[in-house]
Amino acid sequence: MKSEPAITLTSTYYGDDDFLKGESVLLKVQPLNLDTNVTVVGIKKALLNFEQVKQITFNNTVQTYFDLENSTKNTITNLIDSKISNITNSNSSDSNQSNKLWEVGEVK
Repeated sequence: MKSEPAITLTSTYYGDDDFLKGESVLLKVQPLNLDTNVTVVGIKKALLNFEQVKQITFNNTVQTYFDLENSTKNTITNLIDSKISNITNSNSSDSNQSNKLWEVGEVK
């Protein structure tokens, strides 16, 4: 049982304020007597619109956003680590071969 309903809201914003992904905003819905914090999970700006109209998506399931961010970070970190490991292993085997090459004879 949840004390607050799950909310996902996309709104067109005409103001000058800048929003950042992950930022928390207080949402008030007067007719429903609902006050809850929501998190910015998406921002879209029209490239050629000089009025700076933005579409902002809010969500009160913070876990979803941060789980996605952590999952993406872990995937990228694991990919980088595996590539570095492959490069290190490749370089160490190349250095062993180059050491053996110089052991074979003397360059004149």
